[in-house]
Amino acid sequence: MPAPASEEIISRTERDLGVTFPAEHRARLRSDNGGPIAVAGGSPEETWQMHPVSDTTSSSDMQRTSASISIQTTLVRFDEGFPDRAVVVGASSGGDLLLLLGGDGSYVRWSPKTGVSEPVSVTWLAAP
Repeated sequence: MPAPASEEIISRTERDLGVTFPAEHRARLRSDNGGPIAVAGGSPEETWQMHPVSDTTSSSDMQRTSASISIQTTLVRFDEGFPDRAVVVGASSGGDLLLLLGGDGSYVRWSPKTGVSEPVSVTWLAAP
């Protein structure tokens, strides 16, 4: 179950990764640190999940945020085709990743299989 992330945790993640989360993304992290999102493009059956920022406040918080933005980015950062200064902020049920581009704050859908990315828009839905 998603839980709010503190401003301190969000700011630390931004500093560590060298990015600034756009206002809507930041607001969603503060209300629900992870959970479903809507990404334009792809098949209607495809679902997307927002990755949380890492929360080390307690062991249960650490477990809940173990698939954090920082960890997911580290896992693929050196893969062929991964854009410079990008961070992984979500994933689709089809295996594609949602990336935040550090240079301009835009989002792209990136395929780890092909290394191809395409611009997308994101709706930061509240968790049901």
